[in-house]
Amino acid sequence: MKKKTFTLGIFGGGQLGKFLVESANKLNIRTFVFTDSTDSPAIYYCDDFIISSYKDKKKLDFFIKNIDLATFEFENIPFKTLDYVEKKINVSPNPSIIKTLQDRL
Repeated sequence: MKKKTFTLGIFGGGQLGKFLVESANKLNIRTFVFTDSTDSPAIYYCDDFIISSYKDKKKLDFFIKNIDLATFEFENIPFKTLDYVEKKINVSPNPSIIKTLQDRL
């Protein structure tokens, strides 16, 4: 089996995160999940994971250093977190979409 050389960082570890991890595994993409919940199903399928507050910059910096691209699997990741990460590594989709998704009034 070919060695995984690309690492996708995923914010959120819910059911959609699990599906994303499973799809990435089929494409031989390494996955690293950052979640704030011990109940996240994606952590059982990914290569690595961090369970921490999305505001913990030390953990965020470690996460950033170990991924090639970041994404998020649901709209409740704090915009400030994604904005911080985007200044150091590519995030897709663009974090500005989170502002729109979170503005529900």
